[in-house]
Amino acid sequence: MGWGRVTITYAPTGYAQNYKRDNVVYHNECQNMVADAVADSVVKIIANPPAGGIPHMGPIVNRENIAQNLAVDPGINYRLI
Repeated sequence: MGWGRVTITYAPTGYAQNYKRDNVVYHNECQNMVADAVADSVVKIIANPPAGGIPHMGPIVNRENIAQNLAVDPGINYRLI
């Protein structure tokens, strides 16, 4: 099965988290993985807001390093989601 990976970042706090999921072969599976990673990250960011609080529009996270159908597990630096 193919692995998927994504990195979620939030500039005001320097937050960065790598995520991975097995069986991410098709685009819709990749979209679901990214959505789950964003949701998990937003919960963590809200629980630990930056100094001065979270901007009025809420945390705007970046999605980077997105890949699907990788032949091998991305490794221990990626959190399984």
